[in-house]
Amino acid sequence: MEIFPWTALMLATTTLSVTMAAGRWMLLDHAGSRRRQAREEERRIVSPKCVDVPNNMVICSAMEYSLMKMPNILGHDTIKEARTEADAWLPLADSGCNPNTALFICSMFAPVCVPEMTEMVLPPCRELCREVKESCSPVMERFGFVWPAMFDCSQFPPATSYIAWIVHRLGTGEIKIPR
Repeated sequence: MEIFPWTALMLATTTLSVTMAAGRWMLLDHAGSRRRQAREEERRIVSPKCVDVPNNMVICSAMEYSLMKMPNILGHDTIKEARTEADAWLPLADSGCNPNTALFICSMFAPVCVPEMTEMVLPPCRELCREVKESCSPVMERFGFVWPAMFDCSQFPPATSYIAWIVHRLGTGEIKIPR
C-alpha cells in the first residue's frame, strides 16, 4: 500500500485510530471530539442557564457542585472565557494564602447554579470575600498587584441573608433538597 505524503502528514498531526464496525473498517478522528468541545466552550450564552462546570477548569475541580450559571457574575458569556479567566487565579489559590481562595474564585467565575432558579444569582457572601481578601491581598501586593475592583467585598450580600433566602425557598418549594 502506497502512502502519499499528505496522508503521512495527516496521520502525524492528528489522533486517529482504525476500528471495525458492522464489518467495515473505519478511521476515527479523536481530535474531532476535542474540536467539538472547544466549539461548545466558545458558544455565547445569552439567557441564563445551568451548564456543566468544565473538567478542564482546574481551579474549580475540587468544588462540590457540577453545574455553573452562565452568563456568570462577571458577565462572561462563554465557557472558554470563564475558564480562562478563572484559571488565571490558580497561582493565588496555589499560594496557600487562604484555604477558601478557590471557592471564592469559583463562586465568581463558575457560580453554583440551581436548575429550578436559573434567573437567581448566587454570588459569594461578603464574609468569604473579606476572609480571602485579608489573607491573600498581602500575597498579591508582594508581586505588585492590588485586590481587583471586581472583587469588591461590599457588593456581596452578608452570609445571614443566604440563610433567610434558602429557608424561604425551601418553605415555598422552589428549592428541593436532593435525597
